[in-house]
Amino acid sequence: MYKFLCSIIIITSLSLSYVHQRVELFEYSYRINDNHKRLCLLIDQNEGLRYNVASLKAPHNLRRELVLNNIELDTPQNWHNIRLASLPAGQAGAESKKKKELTYDNSFRIAAKALINILAPKAEAIAQELNQP
Repeated sequence: MYKFLCSIIIITSLSLSYVHQRVELFEYSYRINDNHKRLCLLIDQNEGLRYNVASLKAPHNLRRELVLNNIELDTPQNWHNIRLASLPAGQAGAESKKKKELTYDNSFRIAAKALINILAPKAEAIAQELNQP
């Protein structure tokens, strides 16, 4: 009788552990499916946002913003050029390279980028919040 009772307890515990493993397996598979759906949604939103950023940087959009805001850009005149003083002989090297880079072209590019950042809208896409458990 003792052997029979021990064998029933062992079989019951093994059966319960097997059922528990199966239940956990199903729960993990549902979590994986939910995460996969969330990933697909986030990838779609990412593509939409990348498209909006790329379209904002397009030249025709920048031109349209300049026209809408009545901003005219002209080519530089002679008096617009910036001349830097030469460095003493001991300071040649990295500082002279930096000053050579500060020609009118680079300063105009910096000013144009700053103007574009001011005039361009910051974002067009609307991201939806996910309901997180």
